[in-house]
Amino acid sequence: MRAEIDDLEDDLDDLDAELNEFQLEKQYAEEAIEDLHDDIEEAQNRKAAQEEEIAQLEDQIADQEDLLAEKEEAVAKLEDELADLKDERSDLQDELQAAKEARNEQAREVEGVED
Repeated sequence: MRAEIDDLEDDLDDLDAELNEFQLEKQYAEEAIEDLHDDIEEAQNRKAAQEEEIAQLEDQIADQEDLLAEKEEAVAKLEDELADLKDERSDLQDELQAAKEARNEQAREVEGVED
């Protein structure tokens, strides 16, 4: 009978040791799960921050595109003004040339009358 009790106590000790191992494994698993939850939360926070940064950058890009469009429009207006000024200059040069020719013609006529 004593041998049976000793065997049962040994079995109980073995079961207690096995239970302790399982509890330790459970504790490690719970800690690992908690670490994973922390990692997930950090990743979600990084994702949210990056999405916010992307939205800000997209807004900046839109602003820059608007500014570029305004500048392109201003350049187009300046190019039109330049073309108009060149046309006006050409017209003035033509008028000047015509005036010079008329003056020279008058000078020749005056010389012809004086001779």
